[in-house]
Amino acid sequence: MKFEPVEVEEHPEKAGKFRTIEGVHRWSAYKAIGTERIDVIIIDLKGDSVLLYSASKAIGPKQLLEAEAKETARTAYRNNPKISIAAISKSIGRSTRTVVRYISDLKAVFEQEVDIKIYHMVQLGIPQQRVSYILDIPQRT
Repeated sequence: MKFEPVEVEEHPEKAGKFRTIEGVHRWSAYKAIGTERIDVIIIDLKGDSVLLYSASKAIGPKQLLEAEAKETARTAYRNNPKISIAAISKSIGRSTRTVVRYISDLKAVFEQEVDIKIYHMVQLGIPQQRVSYILDIPQRT
């Protein structure tokens, strides 16, 4: 019996090891029939979110359920608040307006935390250009 290849990436913490990105069920099926060697595709996400990559693979005939899409968007934003809403939107197959609705509370908390950090740094006399560099945000005048 032949299944499609399993997609893996190099494990970020364990040298010489791989982690499954897409195809956990196929891997289990291979294991169940006693296959010792399976075809894999090694993916290099270049730092992109594994979660969003997996979600983008789920788009198609079997769309993500609303609850799954919402949780995926929220988790992706929690993991990287600097990710663009367009990237999340494209990955989960929802409009940018819907994604904004999903993450609006998380976005507000993140922005408030950044504002508080900026305020404290300015109070300490740190120049605006340095604050921008430290927080990795564009400088606003």
